[in-house]
Amino acid sequence: SVETIIRSKTPVDEEWLLQLMKKSLISLACIHGMNVAHRDIKPANMIDTGHDVIYIDFGFSCFTTSSNEPVREKCTETMKGTPYYISPEEIVHKVKFENTDVYKKSDIWSLGVVFFQLANGKRPFRGSTKKELYEDITNHLIAESTYPNKFVNRVIGYMMTPDPLERPNAIDIIDMLKK
Repeated sequence: SVETIIRSKTPVDEEWLLQLMKKSLISLACIHGMNVAHRDIKPANMIDTGHDVIYIDFGFSCFTTSSNEPVREKCTETMKGTPYYISPEEIVHKVKFENTDVYKKSDIWSLGVVFFQLANGKRPFRGSTKKELYEDITNHLIAESTYPNKFVNRVIGYMMTPDPLERPNAIDIIDMLKK
């Protein structure tokens, strides 16, 4: 599983990582295409079947388009996600329901954190307490990547763009990986 590989704290093979990136992003693009934001992307919620990546545990997810008041409130009431993988906009709670793509962009951030860990065998943020971790994330204090493939590093960096409005969507990244 993706979680087991991350726990090994060993950088992964480049070809395997690129394939996992593509499969993960294709699955995420399908979820986002249904106007659903997962809101808890992390290794434990990713199953690599060999052919696909399946996301599980949609307990924090929400529809990104709805005129239904309870649905809208579910998306905006509190910060959602696992602390280590949560996006800066969720931490500072700048997510506005009117801008539905921001929820999807938070998923992209989280997946970028997963890919950074796989590529480097370490976490991108050093904070040891939740407060320190959130400060590192909101101040964009990312550890330097030691992964030798510059293209992979660029893609991950793009996914972890601090401003969600400048962060790519899943289709944009899939297109980058095709080149």
